[in-house]
Amino acid sequence: MNRWCVRLVLIAFCVLAFPCTSPAPLVYRPGEGWVYEPVGGGKWVRTRARDQLEVAQTAFDQKDVSTAFKAAHRTVKVWPLSDYAPKAQYLLGRCYEERRLDERAFREYQKLLEKYPKIDNYQEVLTRQYEIANRFLAGQWFRLWGYIPFFPSMDRTVGMYEKLIKNGPYSEVAARAQMNIGGARENQVSFFNRVDPFREAVKAYETAADRYRENKAIAAEALFKAGRAYYKQARKAEYDQSVAGQAIATFSDFMGLYPGDSRAPEAQRMIGELKTEQARGSFEIARFYEKKGRWDGALVYYNEAYLKERSRNGRRHGPHKNNMRLLSLSFVAALALGFFGCAGYRLGPANPELTRGKTIQVNFFENKTLEPRLAEALNHALRKDLQQDGTYKLNTRGEGDLIVDGAILKYERQGVSFQPNDILTVRDYQVTLTVKLTATERSTGKVVLDREVTGRTTVRVGSDLPSAERQALPLLADNLARNATTLLVEGSW
Repeated sequence: MNRWCVRLVLIAFCVLAFPCTSPAPLVYRPGEGWVYEPVGGGKWVRTRARDQLEVAQTAFDQKDVSTAFKAAHRTVKVWPLSDYAPKAQYLLGRCYEERRLDERAFREYQKLLEKYPKIDNYQEVLTRQYEIANRFLAGQWFRLWGYIPFFPSMDRTVGMYEKLIKNGPYSEVAARAQMNIGGARENQVSFFNRVDPFREAVKAYETAADRYRENKAIAAEALFKAGRAYYKQARKAEYDQSVAGQAIATFSDFMGLYPGDSRAPEAQRMIGELKTEQARGSFEIARFYEKKGRWDGALVYYNEAYLKERSRNGRRHGPHKNNMRLLSLSFVAALALGFFGCAGYRLGPANPELTRGKTIQVNFFENKTLEPRLAEALNHALRKDLQQDGTYKLNTRGEGDLIVDGAILKYERQGVSFQPNDILTVRDYQVTLTVKLTATERSTGKVVLDREVTGRTTVRVGSDLPSAERQALPLLADNLARNATTLLVEGSW
């Protein structure tokens, strides 16, 4: 025990007898926090915001990113309301870019635009954000805690583009950013997402086509890519062929609005493939019903497959082997249906002497109500239903044999159910849409159809009635479009 005491005394004596300087590289400053500074490294510190910014800018120009970052950070922290803070905040983003920490650079630029929106180089900052987001779109990895590489993420890339668009909805890069949101959604893997990425891509492209419709190049590209996204989604579907109809309608709108576009032949080619896909899908559904002994369902879908295949190949090619097979199967299904006592179904168009070989042209409907976007939704739904029906050939260039015009007369809602504990609060509305539909033969000028058509759907109010109505608008338009298509196809005028 005594020996240990002697040793401790000797050690203490040596330490006190031979003192030496011990630098303290960790420095704390109020408002800045702890900063690591090697010996003699605090020469960059200044007492005025202007001088501190000059140090940051000079260091950055000399590629001394570490000193530039510390000086710019101190300027923002100590003098956040000075005239020199915006420039210092901009330098923080530039420093992170130089260090290849793009996500942090994007965040610093975002702070700059939010805290100092009146900066002179606003557009330059938006462009830098756009370029950073493009690098992540190209596959650059995000980082955990800002340092550890951790795989690409299209969701986070989309978030970047959305912030950029919010910062400048009509800036020079906003339209391309909206288009890139669609591209990012297409790059996503559907296995890891609850919602089909192609549907999200279509929404992004349709938003671009609507918001930037004055920019013809962007609008045309957006409409084409929306159709292509529908096309990719339809190629994966087997029993749900509604997506193929949406793709055909979108491509038809594209070719109608931009007939001289260089992508029109490619759109026409994909329409042909989609019609084949529709016929194949109907054929597979018919086979499924046939195996189950559901002859009525098999007859309906064999008939639908036959009509779609015939409209795709046209009469000029003569009997097609697939047509003959479908017709034979339809005939067998019809015989079976007769034996089982089911009636009321028919093969081919309802009124072929009136509709055979005719083309139909759907003009843009006039909206006489105060509700927005009704005409767009209704025209889209009617063209889609006519395409899916196949009785008429939808004409997207020039004039059709039958010209359809319409005027939206009424948009009404009526309460049909109320909250259980509050009989004054409506829970469900029935929404009714009334349209005056007119069909005119182009050759004779004869009005062959002139009557009102109604569509209905039910809307659950929830907490936001306008949002619920917007979500129900496609259903309402589809219901009315089906009724209008039935009138046009039946030909009972």
